[in-house]
Amino acid sequence: MAADHVAINFRSGFNNFVCNVFFVFCLVKPERTHLSVDTDITNPVKFDSSVKFNCTADSRPDVDEYRFYRDESLLGSNNTGIYHLQIQRSGYYSCVAVNSAGSGEKATLYIDVKGKTFVIDFP
Repeated sequence: MAADHVAINFRSGFNNFVCNVFFVFCLVKPERTHLSVDTDITNPVKFDSSVKFNCTADSRPDVDEYRFYRDESLLGSNNTGIYHLQIQRSGYYSCVAVNSAGSGEKATLYIDVKGKTFVIDFP
């Protein structure tokens, strides 16, 4: 938390006034993080489908960076909260908002992917 103190001295007629004004700036980590997608994920998503993620959070000061993850692995980050991805794996997709006060809450969605199966034969 940072605080500034400003003392204002002025003269009005025959009276002297001294005003003390305190400004308190509270830094708050992002809260109420929300992650949404532009695709219906109540059913499995087709392999290699394009999905747009939208991450939002309440923050003071504003969010500096949004980080996007799949199963705890960082996919990328930006300052817009919008992330486009060709979905090729089922998993937990999440975002975290970050500002100068720290990292906020994580928001997570599970996306099930159907199609394209890989078979590996061992000799």
